[in-house]
Amino acid sequence: MRPLLQKCLEKDPKNRLRDIADAWLLLADKPAESASVSSTPVSRFGRWTGIAAGVMTVIAGALAFIHFREKPPAAPDLMRFQIELPDKVAPIRSGLLSPDGRKIVFPATGADGETHLYLRSLDSLDTRVLPIGEEFLGRRPFWSPDSHFVAFEAGGKLKNIDVTGGPPQTLCDISGALLGGSWNRDGIIIFGTTSDGVMRVSAAGSVASPVTARRNEWTEGFPSFLPDGRHFVYHGTSAASGGPSGVYIGSVDATPEQQNLKQLVASPVAPVYAAASNPDAGTLLFLREQALMAQPFDVRHLQLTGEPVVIADGLGVYNSDGFFSASENGAFLYRG
Repeated sequence: MRPLLQKCLEKDPKNRLRDIADAWLLLADKPAESASVSSTPVSRFGRWTGIAAGVMTVIAGALAFIHFREKPPAAPDLMRFQIELPDKVAPIRSGLLSPDGRKIVFPATGADGETHLYLRSLDSLDTRVLPIGEEFLGRRPFWSPDSHFVAFEAGGKLKNIDVTGGPPQTLCDISGALLGGSWNRDGIIIFGTTSDGVMRVSAAGSVASPVTARRNEWTEGFPSFLPDGRHFVYHGTSAASGGPSGVYIGSVDATPEQQNLKQLVASPVAPVYAAASNPDAGTLLFLREQALMAQPFDVRHLQLTGEPVVIADGLGVYNSDGFFSASENGAFLYRG
């Protein structure tokens, strides 16, 4: 039976079995393999029926394996829908999809005139306010990799809150305003600031330390971790009129002075890395004027490949913050 299975799994199509006749010839040329002993008498017809059934099972399994190996499942159909907001709630920025694609958080002004952080589950029509306390200015929050926590700035501190319940926890002090952030599976949080560039802190809380070296009249923020959890893309812009603005790649394993300052692509707003089923090849989302572009990104070589394509137009922007986000399961959210 082993030679038969090997023939079924041959990589070269010319060497594989073509039909059931080839299988019978292969079995006829090979000596019988050992079989288990049964105390119940079995007729010749019964034995051949069992062997034939076994052969057909092996062939069917092998052919199914070959079929799905050579013909991957078709991509799911594209679905688009709008998410309605509660009455008298005015969003300040775009919503941020959770990594599992099931929840959205967004800062908005409520009917009371105060700024709140709202949570909406996509399997529900209800939107609720997260109890993060006062002094929340609506700056861009970000999710933990397990989609359980949201990090945000309030009162000059970086905090997080469990969206299933519980009070917020303080992680560290922030100098300047928060410019987005990202959280990897090793418990490392990186976040941008208007005064210190990209900073790093433990998800358990500690004193933040610099990851990038802030240059004069230069702002760095909105980092987005790549799948290895060590490299990240972020946005850098010069405060000088007409200065360079674009996407850069950083590493948590490099000192601020060792960071690569070569621009990956020009863009007026922060990028978002969208993961794919292949961990080595995802998509970089970035803005060109008001058109959202998607371009393949080689994670191993940290470079763009192929050509960018437009996937949405007329996106909203606030300073360097583009109104779009993506989840790890292929969902994409944007706001005009």
